[in-house]
Amino acid sequence: MKSAWLLLLLGCLFQVQARAEDSATYSTRNLTVETALKAAQAALKKCRDSGWQVAVAVVVK
Repeated sequence: MKSAWLLLLLGCLFQVQARAEDSATYSTRNLTVETALKAAQAALKKCRDSGWQVAVAVVVK
């Protein structure tokens, strides 16, 4: 009977660990090159129209 409880306990522990590993990952969404270019050009135009001299960069983390 002790071995059955031990197996049940070990099974629960492995299940909890497997679920913790699943939630440790994440996904990201990236802009396309075309969308990033449009955003950079729009920001540059807005700043230039306001009289500001700026540089614009789009980076990937």
